[in-house]
Amino acid sequence: MDILDIGCGNGLLWVKEKEILPENINIYLVDNSKAMINAARKLILNEKDYYEKKKKLLDL
Repeated sequence: MDILDIGCGNGLLWVKEKEILPENINIYLVDNSKAMINAARKLILNEKDYYEKKKKLLDL
């Protein structure tokens, strides 16, 4: 399952809800603000299954 979160902000929603999400899920965080993407990156870097992928939105 894939989730595309457009306007993800700092990504805190997904960190808080990770316990109820299925294990085989991919969540793509997208935000227009570089500051919010950087905040999400810092928050999520501590998660074990995190990896960063830069893509164009239309390629997702």
